[in-house]
Amino acid sequence: MNHVTSIKPFAGYGSQVSIVRAFDEARATAAGIAPLSLAQIDRFLHNTLQNKVVERIREELAQVQTLQQERDALQTKVDQLGTSHQDALFKIEQEHEIVRATNAKDFATLMERAKSEKRDLQEDNGRLLAKIKEYEDQRSSLVEQQKDQASKIEVLHKQLEEQKHARQLAEQELSETLKKWTEAQKAAANFDVVLEERKAAEVKLKSEAVTLQKKLQECETQAEKSKKTLEKIKGLIVQPLDLTTEALATEFDLVWKSCLNFARSAVREHLPKEVLEVSKKMSKVADVKLIIELLQNKNIWQNLETRFVRLPLPQSNSACAKSMRAIVILSVLVKALMRYIFTSTYFLSKAGELDDVLNELAAKDISHERFVRSVLLRPFLEDEDSKIASRAEKVRNEVVSSVESIIPQSQRSAFESGLLSLVEKTTRTWTKFQNNKTHFRVSSVMDTEIEASAEWKALKLPIETSGSDSQFQDTLPDEDPIAILFPQLFSVDQQADKPIRPAIGLVHSQLKEADEERIAIKIRLANTAAKRRNSEAATTGNGARPRTRSRLSDSSTTPAIPG
Repeated sequence: MNHVTSIKPFAGYGSQVSIVRAFDEARATAAGIAPLSLAQIDRFLHNTLQNKVVERIREELAQVQTLQQERDALQTKVDQLGTSHQDALFKIEQEHEIVRATNAKDFATLMERAKSEKRDLQEDNGRLLAKIKEYEDQRSSLVEQQKDQASKIEVLHKQLEEQKHARQLAEQELSETLKKWTEAQKAAANFDVVLEERKAAEVKLKSEAVTLQKKLQECETQAEKSKKTLEKIKGLIVQPLDLTTEALATEFDLVWKSCLNFARSAVREHLPKEVLEVSKKMSKVADVKLIIELLQNKNIWQNLETRFVRLPLPQSNSACAKSMRAIVILSVLVKALMRYIFTSTYFLSKAGELDDVLNELAAKDISHERFVRSVLLRPFLEDEDSKIASRAEKVRNEVVSSVESIIPQSQRSAFESGLLSLVEKTTRTWTKFQNNKTHFRVSSVMDTEIEASAEWKALKLPIETSGSDSQFQDTLPDEDPIAILFPQLFSVDQQADKPIRPAIGLVHSQLKEADEERIAIKIRLANTAAKRRNSEAATTGNGARPRTRSRLSDSSTTPAIPG
């Protein structure tokens, strides 16, 4: 109610005018009409006082009572609206439960459909594997694509976390909105505005409920898409093994022992004299074709002797000579294994830049390297046996072509079959290293320049036929390896390469006996040849003049011998 002021023109009726004016203002306020000006009030009061002021007052009092009754009726309606609003909220919650149940049923249907799509994806995956072989020349871009896929996976994980967080925020917003609605009900002290506020709040709540429901559905849809994407990516990789380093190191030791035992068994039989004494045989052969064959055999023998850091290779069947031949076979075999078998993956035909890329990646981010390696290993799972056999044949062919001249003819068939079996077994063992979570590599150099601070042991010579004793021998502190026969094994992580097993090699002092025997055999063969020439010259000089043709005339009349 506004404050009532006195009216000067009617001072004699001050109290009555104040009452009447108060009633008029109350009626005007109740009716939603703006208060009258003083001049209008003066004229109104003047007319009223002249026309039965007392009756007017009674009528105004009756109207005030009527307004109070209307006010009570409005209050009753407001209470009824509050009750109806609570009922409406209850119905909304029931409808929400029905919608949630429907969504759960739809979700189950979508899961069944997802399983069907998963099977379709697995079939598509089989077809995709056939296409992967066409991209061997694109290994650089493939690594970049794998980086992008890894980053996308991280983004998907972040999106899932953000969606969960958004869902929690939405639930919090809904809870806060309900609290605000309750506070708004309590704060509605003025009945003139409470109805409008409740209507506005109801509309706002309905709008927010619809918005939150949409957000919830969007979050569930996005989560389902993310799950499908993750399942699809999992189908493109190989699940890594989690074997201990010590267990794999033991497997690596068995590979070394198998290679050493194979080299031992390959030289147990004696080589025939015609293979060992090529120069002596040539002087007694008149057939040109046989001379060519012997010369080729001689060249192969000399190539073996000088090919591997000038290892001495005595042409005899002594224990020392057999040990050196076994070392040559072992060295050729291990080099072939490093080229075709001891690689990070079998994605390419042999070791190369891809292994260097994976080693560098493991040094920077072991998780990223593990993911890329898992993707590259996936194609190998298809026809694994045939691919292992193919690589084993490459190693066998390379080794046989290099050392067949020092293998007895009667043993070559067994040598080839045993070699193939050994390489296949080694390949299956190395796949455990490839599929393991930890990244392993072998030393990349197989000559005297081994890696800095590399660990190595010296192989015990001569190589015994049985492996009961120790396979290694002590060396002098200042001795360096002259040849590496088996590589060092490392595990790679972001800190540094950790040596797991040492390399195996030879030192110069171990070759002294073989070198002395080789020189003695050459001297003996040279003396024998000189005696034979002197004897032939003496026989020729007794009955005829010596021939003095120049080398030029001999070469012009004698057919050239290739080799």
